[in-house]
Amino acid sequence: MLVKDVKGRTVARIYTAGELQFNDNPWLTENTDGIQVAHIRCINYKTEFPAHRHIMRPRLANYTEEAIYVVQGTLNVTIYDDEKSLLTQTELTPGSLVVTHRGYHEYKATKETVFLEFKNGPFTSVTEDKTYLT
Repeated sequence: MLVKDVKGRTVARIYTAGELQFNDNPWLTENTDGIQVAHIRCINYKTEFPAHRHIMRPRLANYTEEAIYVVQGTLNVTIYDDEKSLLTQTELTPGSLVVTHRGYHEYKATKETVFLEFKNGPFTSVTEDKTYLT
């Protein structure tokens, strides 16, 4: 599910476990996004990704973007735009992914839950890096 604000800007992308499709284009995000996510399926057990490193080059990130992947349990996610208007609410189960690009987002675990969080860094402190809806 692509979540956009009234200005047509992408606020979030939400993929439930059944929606993650492995096809010719592995990218779930755009190449202009501050955080990029790809899904890769190796059907050949001998698939290799040669040893590599990434080239140091400046990248501009004006705000933190993040991705949450649910491993176990249930996580309810609520997405708001920059003006604090509710855009969508949904339940994430194991294998689900949400990528937040802008706006406000809220997560609530409804039972024992394990998830992975990825974001562009560095994250220095809550007071420097977050503002709250209320």
